[in-house]
Amino acid sequence: MCREKIRSVAFLIRFCIDFHAKAPASFWGASEEDLRRVYNKIELDVRLAWICYVLLRSFSASAFILGWEFAQPEKTLSRFTAANLRLIVNVAREALYDCHPLGIFAAIPIAFLCEIFGWKSFKKGTRNGSNCV
Repeated sequence: MCREKIRSVAFLIRFCIDFHAKAPASFWGASEEDLRRVYNKIELDVRLAWICYVLLRSFSASAFILGWEFAQPEKTLSRFTAANLRLIVNVAREALYDCHPLGIFAAIPIAFLCEIFGWKSFKKGTRNGSNCV
């Protein structure tokens, strides 16, 4: 495992705690090793996936949680929608915490794009390929 990736995951976990991110209990109970396995692995199966990549790049902690949710075994529309609703809250919180100037206004469009472009990937549970983060 690359040292930089290990440091990045440790930083993201700490940052999620600091800005009081919303995440499923399985995220908070996961080992750091399990979280590293899904780090930076959101795959979107569309040509416009780069939009999500560009927008979510500024909100890596929020996207980290979304990546965890994409990797979970239960693949229902309600779980997918809940993950994207949590993304709205987390992007807004992360933006406020990190003083990101347009972050509050970006939260809903980011989640909307992930809702549109991510369902196919969520159902497949893919964890590699073109990344959203």
